[in-house]
Amino acid sequence: MRRIILLIALATAVISALASTAAGRTAVSISTVAGRLDHPNGIAFARDGTMYVTEMGHGGDSCYAEPNFLGFGDLGPVCYGQTGAVTRIKNGHRDRIVQGLFSMGVLGGAVSVGAEDLTFDGSGRLLVVMAARAACQPTSVFAWWAQAQIGKVLWTTGKHLRVAADVGGRQCGRGMPSSFPAGLATAGDRLYVADGGSGEMLLMRGKTFRSLGSVKGTFPLSAAIGPDGAVYAGVCNCDGTGKVIRYAPGKPPAIIADGLGWVSGIAFAPDGTLYVSDIHFDEKDQTAAHGELLRIGKKGAVTTVVPQGRLEWPGHIAFGPDGALYVVNHVHWSAAGEILRIKL
Repeated sequence: MRRIILLIALATAVISALASTAAGRTAVSISTVAGRLDHPNGIAFARDGTMYVTEMGHGGDSCYAEPNFLGFGDLGPVCYGQTGAVTRIKNGHRDRIVQGLFSMGVLGGAVSVGAEDLTFDGSGRLLVVMAARAACQPTSVFAWWAQAQIGKVLWTTGKHLRVAADVGGRQCGRGMPSSFPAGLATAGDRLYVADGGSGEMLLMRGKTFRSLGSVKGTFPLSAAIGPDGAVYAGVCNCDGTGKVIRYAPGKPPAIIADGLGWVSGIAFAPDGTLYVSDIHFDEKDQTAAHGELLRIGKKGAVTTVVPQGRLEWPGHIAFGPDGALYVVNHVHWSAAGEILRIKL
């Protein structure tokens, strides 16, 4: 009799666990497609399906005293150099097709910024958005080549780099307290830039910029075009929490998901479903940032797809031509960044 009771209890527990998993998460398959990347962050796919990734680099040997690194106070000397790159990954092989990009970091390059994100425009040009110095501080502390890149959107067709837009200069020139362009998205002739410094989502057509607005206390770090044609941003409140915001011309920005961690990446699946990667900072270990992958449903309903524990310092995300979701992981792990393929 005792054995029967134990079997019934075990079966009940198993069924209950399976039901809980089905209700709260989606079974996924995760594999690593690239490793040993130097602070990767942005990810995009070209028309032919080839993957491209930004590597923010590990700073350099030119150092200066920075009293407020990215708004987080004095973290020690900031050192910069030309260690950033854009890497092409195809059939297991990778090539750094763009090298010598601006990179600045603290703590020996453990925390770095530089080539934040990338995308392709309608003509097939590769666009790369570069980090800026916090609080609209002068760029004269940098060498000429760094001044030519910092705070700008650069473009290339594979031979030379050109400036497509000076986001930092434009924002600081119009009285914004800060500018930190961090995310890119394109649709036709429209280029969207998520400015994590000013808090604005910017729309660029030709040489003309205009703001689509901002939500007080939020800072957009990633951007994606939704199935409705609007642009969506993953934002941080810079207190460890974040949101997803929808921007559309002629309408005020609307919060469509709240109560998230610091949103680092955002992407729409081929069926129009919205996914985000977010970060939860460890109060006991300031170097740790536990990531997760979430699905955002109707009315902001959130489903956990990959729970905290598998991702650490995740960056941008993008769907590949195979329908799988690709996630940049270990953004602030020097020489240990990776790209994960998640089959949903």
